[in-house]
Amino acid sequence: MIEEFRAFVNENNLFDRYNKVLLAVSGGIDSVVMAHLFHALELRFGILHCNFQLRGEASDGDASFVEALAGKLGCPFYTIAFSTRQYASDNGLSTQMAARNLRYNWFEEVRQREGYELIATAHHSGDDAETFFINLIRGTGLKGLQGIPLRQGNIIRPMKFASRDQISTFAEKHHIRWREDATNATTHYLRNKIRHVVLPLFKEISPSFNVKLAQTISYLDDTGEALRIIINQERSRLIRIDNNGNQYIDLGELSKMTPIGFWLFELLQPYLFNRSVISDIEQNLSGRGGQRFLSPSYEARIERGKLMLIPRSEKSSERYYLIGDEVTGIDEPLPLNFRRLNYVKESEIPGTSDLVWLDAEQISYPLILRRWQQGDKIHPLGMRGSKKISDYFIDQKFSQQQKEDTWLLCNGSDVLWIVGQRIDHRYRVTADTQRILEVKLRTGI
Repeated sequence: MIEEFRAFVNENNLFDRYNKVLLAVSGGIDSVVMAHLFHALELRFGILHCNFQLRGEASDGDASFVEALAGKLGCPFYTIAFSTRQYASDNGLSTQMAARNLRYNWFEEVRQREGYELIATAHHSGDDAETFFINLIRGTGLKGLQGIPLRQGNIIRPMKFASRDQISTFAEKHHIRWREDATNATTHYLRNKIRHVVLPLFKEISPSFNVKLAQTISYLDDTGEALRIIINQERSRLIRIDNNGNQYIDLGELSKMTPIGFWLFELLQPYLFNRSVISDIEQNLSGRGGQRFLSPSYEARIERGKLMLIPRSEKSSERYYLIGDEVTGIDEPLPLNFRRLNYVKESEIPGTSDLVWLDAEQISYPLILRRWQQGDKIHPLGMRGSKKISDYFIDQKFSQQQKEDTWLLCNGSDVLWIVGQRIDHRYRVTADTQRILEVKLRTGI
């Protein structure tokens, strides 16, 4: 395994023996084995450990264990204790997100202060498999099925070559001790359920499943990278600028691209058009022109064989607002409060139009708050399938003024909530929900 590690690092140019690398070591088997591999190859490294103080004496025991490991391996040791729950509460974050923010901010602080080039985390091929299935269950495109990147800025993942079984075998063979987090054994969380139930079942069906899945993810990574290069090249070729400085797509050139829906989506995605609007644009490409399609920041118009892309004005009715995961409340354009909560299974889910609960684990940030647009769709709570919001307005007998006053809270191109009306069925709280995003529309006393 030592030679596999060496070959993997060299083949992917992750670092050389002159680089100083900080290792993020929790005390678990993966990061402890990573530290032993660095030591076996006599590399220049130090060990980082965060005590999040979430598991009482067990957290303190982890910190003591990792400090002793650094002493045994003869490397510098850096540690810090965080008041994670307090930080999460103060910033309106989930405990998991709070720990992530604290961890990576501190890692970078130590890296710069102590003169290290890189930070290594112990993600392995099994993490790819679990993430693959999590995203598959939630619904995803090619990007969600690709592996965790080997490098992101100063972060590297040199253990990506190894499976969970390889790491366990190496630890047992070399009598390496580690700390076990009791929560890893429970199937209460989705990732653990996939790890302990789903993946073993596939391996029972096909003993070589882990290898085959790793190969598949590798092929998807290669496909994604090649596709990214091609898309960027075609975007540079197809998106042009006219004499007035406006961007446009030549529809004659676009018509040569197949499948046209795919290319239209990739070309328009940076302009924040959602899938529904892009679908409407595609259906009208051969029309007479004059139609107007809106994203939060751009207007698309079909004119004389061109799809014009015009920046929208900054009028309040046409603006969009980004809401980060740290936000607990806003006053403009609507008075909204946000809370992140643990879901207690016996809790009664709110049934009011101005207070909603959403499954926080299915949400990515920043959220977008914007006016509704033609083509927007939602999967109304309690209904199967999608419905155009314009049709929802008709069903609810909305006046024109009510339509114009309607705001949407969005997760990317998905509508989470027609504010003051109905949430999307896909983001509802279910028996599997662990964390809740509570959103309240303040309506006064």
